[in-house]
Amino acid sequence: MARSYGIDTYSTPAGGCLLTDPIFSRRLRDLFKHSPDPQVKDIELLKYGRHFRINNFSKVIVGRNRVENETLQTLSEGTDVVIHMAQYPGPTAIVPGGGDEETVICAASLCAYYSDAPKDEEVLAVIRRGNSANQIRIMPAKKSEVERLLLK
Repeated sequence: MARSYGIDTYSTPAGGCLLTDPIFSRRLRDLFKHSPDPQVKDIELLKYGRHFRINNFSKVIVGRNRVENETLQTLSEGTDVVIHMAQYPGPTAIVPGGGDEETVICAASLCAYYSDAPKDEEVLAVIRRGNSANQIRIMPAKKSEVERLLLK
């Protein structure tokens, strides 16, 4: 077919298809299972951070580095909850679509777990929904809880 169009050279594709990445594929499968009508943003979010399935309706994404944290903030929309630590360096966490109070508390504890905050004391997390923000005191999640919720 290439010859019929006069194409005799082409560059080698780089990187490959995301669908061949086992982690991305599991995240995509989870999205399709829990979201009947995923949006482009939902699929774009699959490329970043650590993903945690909280319940059938909510997930949390926690950034792994500065670039991912900035990307998560950029991709967030008005209904999303965005979380970061008030007093310690660490990740940005996002709850796409918001979530109930229990989900937000869980997301804040996951954010605290991956931050530089002490793991054995309460810390302040900044919770932003749209244009409003507040702070809550939260204990970092336990390692067993992190491992249970993490989409692997």
